[in-house]
Amino acid sequence: MLSQLSYTPTARLVLMVKHLQLFANSENSLLTLYCVRTVSKPLSSDLFWKNLKQRKVSLNDRQTKVLNKLFSGFEGKLTRDKWMKLTKASSRTALRDIEELIDIGVIEQEDAGGRSTSYRLKRIVEGEAEKQLEAGGE
Repeated sequence: MLSQLSYTPTARLVLMVKHLQLFANSENSLLTLYCVRTVSKPLSSDLFWKNLKQRKVSLNDRQTKVLNKLFSGFEGKLTRDKWMKLTKASSRTALRDIEELIDIGVIEQEDAGGRSTSYRLKRIVEGEAEKQLEAGGE
């Protein structure tokens, strides 16, 4: 077994998040849940962008802007109208951007449809974090 000193910074952060999640599950405290979310965000964002780069996924500026906004504390649900306001894009362009992200597995449509259709980040980085931890490297 490797000592904690031999882990990369990302692997150490994954370990810390796992320990916080265990603690949060055993103690129903808002503070511990807040700690897990706060520590998890940079990790998820970092691994998310690494995953896209590794897959050689090319995003346009509008898609990059909205994804960065989602990682930096987006308020409410992501809808086509919010996409249009954030990127100053037409309705059709916003829908095309969203559909491209769904096709490559970056976001997914939430259950409600029709006029209340909204989207969320797909949890593709969780497995990546565990793979890095098991490999012991970045």
